[in-house]
Amino acid sequence: MTDQLHCCRIPGVIFNGVPDFLYETEVLRLDKALWFSPDGQTLMYITYNDTLVQSHKYPWYGLDQQEPPAYPTIKALRYPKVSWYVRWTGWTSEKQLAVLLLNRPQNVSLISVCSAVHYNCQDIYRDESDGSRWSGLGSEPVEDDCGWCGSMALVGSKSTIYTTMPVADLPPGGAGGWWRHAVRLTQDSRTTLTLGSYEITQLMGWDERRRYLYVIGTAPEKAGERHLYRVKVPTDPASWPDSPTCLTCPGTDLLPPDATMEPVSEDPEFENATSSLPAWPTSTVLPHIADENDTLPTDCLYNRILFSKNYSYYVQECLGPGPPATFVCSHWGARRAVLWDGRPLSNKFAALAHPQVKDFRVEVQAYRAARVRLLLPPGFRETDDLPLPLVLHVSAQPGGQLVTERWKPSWGWYLAAARNFIVAEIDARGSGGQGEELRTEIYHKLLSVDVEDQIAVLA
Repeated sequence: MTDQLHCCRIPGVIFNGVPDFLYETEVLRLDKALWFSPDGQTLMYITYNDTLVQSHKYPWYGLDQQEPPAYPTIKALRYPKVSWYVRWTGWTSEKQLAVLLLNRPQNVSLISVCSAVHYNCQDIYRDESDGSRWSGLGSEPVEDDCGWCGSMALVGSKSTIYTTMPVADLPPGGAGGWWRHAVRLTQDSRTTLTLGSYEITQLMGWDERRRYLYVIGTAPEKAGERHLYRVKVPTDPASWPDSPTCLTCPGTDLLPPDATMEPVSEDPEFENATSSLPAWPTSTVLPHIADENDTLPTDCLYNRILFSKNYSYYVQECLGPGPPATFVCSHWGARRAVLWDGRPLSNKFAALAHPQVKDFRVEVQAYRAARVRLLLPPGFRETDDLPLPLVLHVSAQPGGQLVTERWKPSWGWYLAAARNFIVAEIDARGSGGQGEELRTEIYHKLLSVDVEDQIAVLA
């Protein structure tokens, strides 16, 4: 295997299993391009051949500014600009994988399924836009700092692929507009699995035995939240699925499944779904079994999820709005154990000065509103007549979001709390979480309408 990865590689030109500059920063947003099959027996990797890509040369002044080099050196970088992108790839079974391809103008995307032994690929779905937007197949990549647990743009089984794409939420039942939702694709059909004025941002997995699709999405009118949803997929493609169940939304009444939905044992000690987790005490020692005496976050509005192999349990990382905490939950959403309660970090944070956070909306265009967050100095009052410097935090990444419920201390927090700055963050045209029409308005208009919105908010 090592020989195969090293075969034919040319440093800076041909990459095996390691993304080049463009893929690492913009396409996959990962520092690796290899995936093991579910049984661990087969390794899939991407080869990038930049032989025909021209080289961009730039001066390099060195990293150590204490002793800068006498003369700059010239370095070269090949940034790919041709052909098709491998937007995402993943295993759908031990012997089958799916690939999502995207053309250079990003208005045509294609899903292909490749099966063992020779892994010949067959196209099963093609999406082509009208030229006014990007092709909508597959979710935007999410930058995760959790190693191999990143989200997926494609999941499925031998005959079915699940992904996301824009779906119209038409009145009278809907709020209008296009929103990114989960869909089921086969060779002959497309079935919409979720619907409404919210977005599915990540696919977490497909539990084929229970026929549950797990996804991460926003909440209606709450683009900054991230919740885990469970979608019951009917066996009949013509049947309309039930509304998804939110497993992490505050106030959700979570009921245990019936006897037919008991988890499959991955370990003899987990055979009874209601039994205690092995060797973990019921106390303040970490980790421990969750009980009514725990003083834990109840409103987890921004979540990251990692499932066990057979979807019987999942780890819930509560990443906001307060300091992080981590739990083990049953597949129907009940907290079973506490891995980290976040108390040490919360206590330290409470002793520090931190900025006031004010969120609101500003209309920047007819039927278009920007989501705005201001980080204000501690003790600042709106009636104060004080001239304070303002810093605008800008994200030029299409589909990006700054105004979310994730707890993420930043340089802006420091400027507001310690230097009496006002820091503004604006999600306007081009940002994600608020529908496809808002996100795709910057297609072929980067740094134009989005900048106009930011100026309009500050005016």
